[in-house]
Amino acid sequence: MNHPTMLRNRRPLALRAKRKSAVSAEALEPRTLLSGYSFAVAGTFGPTFGQPQENLVVDGAGNVYGVATSGGAISAGGIFELAHGSTVPALLVSFPANFTSSGLTIDGSGDLYLLGDSLPAGGTEDLSVYELAAGGTSLQNIADLGDNTLPDYAGNLLLDSGGNLYGTALSGGTNGAGEIFEVVKGSGQATLLASFLGGQSPNENLVMDSSGDLFGTTSGGGAFSSGNGTIFELPKGSGTINTIYSFNGTATGANPTGLVMDSKGDLFGSRMNDNTYDPTTIGSIFELPAGGTSPTVLASFSAATGYNSYYPLAVDSAGDLFGATEFGGDVAGHPPDGVGVVFELPAGSQTITALHTFEAGSDGASPLGGVSLGANGVLYGTSIGPGSAGTGLVYTLTPGGTGAGTLTGALAGKLPSSTIAGQKVSISQNLAITNSGSTPVSGSVTAKLFLSTGAAVDSTSIPIGSSGKSVKLKAHAHFALNFKINSLPSSVPEGTYYLVAQITDPAGNVSDTASVGTITVAAREVNLSLALSKFATTARGGKKFSETLSISNSGNIAAAGTVPIVVYTSPDGLLDDATQLASVAKKLDVKPGKPAAISLSLIAPANGTSDYLIFVVDPDNTLKEVTPANDTLVSPSKVAFT
Repeated sequence: MNHPTMLRNRRPLALRAKRKSAVSAEALEPRTLLSGYSFAVAGTFGPTFGQPQENLVVDGAGNVYGVATSGGAISAGGIFELAHGSTVPALLVSFPANFTSSGLTIDGSGDLYLLGDSLPAGGTEDLSVYELAAGGTSLQNIADLGDNTLPDYAGNLLLDSGGNLYGTALSGGTNGAGEIFEVVKGSGQATLLASFLGGQSPNENLVMDSSGDLFGTTSGGGAFSSGNGTIFELPKGSGTINTIYSFNGTATGANPTGLVMDSKGDLFGSRMNDNTYDPTTIGSIFELPAGGTSPTVLASFSAATGYNSYYPLAVDSAGDLFGATEFGGDVAGHPPDGVGVVFELPAGSQTITALHTFEAGSDGASPLGGVSLGANGVLYGTSIGPGSAGTGLVYTLTPGGTGAGTLTGALAGKLPSSTIAGQKVSISQNLAITNSGSTPVSGSVTAKLFLSTGAAVDSTSIPIGSSGKSVKLKAHAHFALNFKINSLPSSVPEGTYYLVAQITDPAGNVSDTASVGTITVAAREVNLSLALSKFATTARGGKKFSETLSISNSGNIAAAGTVPIVVYTSPDGLLDDATQLASVAKKLDVKPGKPAAISLSLIAPANGTSDYLIFVVDPDNTLKEVTPANDTLVSPSKVAFT
């Protein structure tokens, strides 16, 4: 299937100019050191399962998903799950023979997406987007790229807040040299957004800023003849890929990895210093501030902190950066290269910190991807397992203390089934905290209350309250903290949420406890509709006459504010050939289900014609209505202006 032409309009380049100039001089953010991490093997693959590849994804309940290169029904690999609390990965679906795939992308419902071969058994192979629905047992082809896109891929798919998918291919496009594409949710087809030039080679994943602009890297191309790669942007509304920065292979490095973006739109990545593989000089981590045109080196790798960081970094809400390297670590018995490191670039530091150095023992060796962030800041990754089989394992690194600690919690109390974001709500929760260990706990205990789509806190969870107490808690003793929430932030997206209390003990150990029930948060909605409760059918030219609008609101919050009401005359009831008669500002306070009457005093035109009246309330949609089209009303008949 060939790409259809553009399915959606993308924002014109001109609309981005103000943003670019305003942020081009942004300073790099300050960075501060985090606490230590504890390494653990979470799951081990059997000898027939194969090696995991690419980054893992983690859902809100702590279940881990990934792709294995071999194993399955015909030893071609497949998608696996390591369920929370389990130590043995389970195969969810087997790939067909010769199937080549990217890593996974997960949505809020637990559905998984990846790129893979369209016709792995033979024929004219190309690239397709696949979905494995939550609880499903088979891959569904949801969009073919076609256009001779060979089964090559350049990183995982990007999922936006609307459920649309974006990705890159190493072939296809108008130049046959690679492309950026989009699959609009539910469309069943791919849209060609832009094409790469020869030699650019898109590299790894795309990222998107809050304006819908796409960013990524290439492993080749750029302004220098050496072609050592670029950072590029596809502005929303454009079909042209813009080069933001070209790497020159020496002073500015080469071969950038994929990018990661923080909440402010700043971009981070790693790169090689040149085209050699000298473990004493290779690699650094850079930042490109939002709107900037030249990256700044934040820190350089070393033999001790690893090298060959091939995969995109992970960034937490504080701006701390994490990743893994295939080599490095200076482990005894493996000089000089070592067998890999998990690292952090803590905020504030110019030094990369090794969180774990692999030793080719029970911890495995040579991480096969980067790291992924789960709930409570836990890092997840994969490495080649120990022994001659070397099939692989899943590891975790837990921040703060040595694990979950001995404090456990239980939430109980008043939790309404539904509410509206930003409106009053009555949530009263008692958090009973018990020392489930055999030794006393003494010191400060804190608890934060979150809205969370899963039963554990993750990067999408929304804080709504906090409490704490200094305790001397004997073994098996308990105490209580109380939360009273009177309203939720108006920015809370619509959805169904658990209340999750995150408990931190005096040693920094963290545990989560979720409410038994859930609360559904509805988005704030204003939805006006118009009717005429009083309609004058005649008026004398040049004299005053009045019309009365009845404004109803079927939304869930009051339509409050001062808005213009514009009245037009039209010979046929259409705005295309209408003439403005009046524009008046009216203060509205239309509560849901309670219509408001608005009287309009107008001056009749002295033209001796008969025209329809067209009323438009809030033409600029300052009230952010659900269906602004309801704000226009055409009179049921013409008014005779005598």
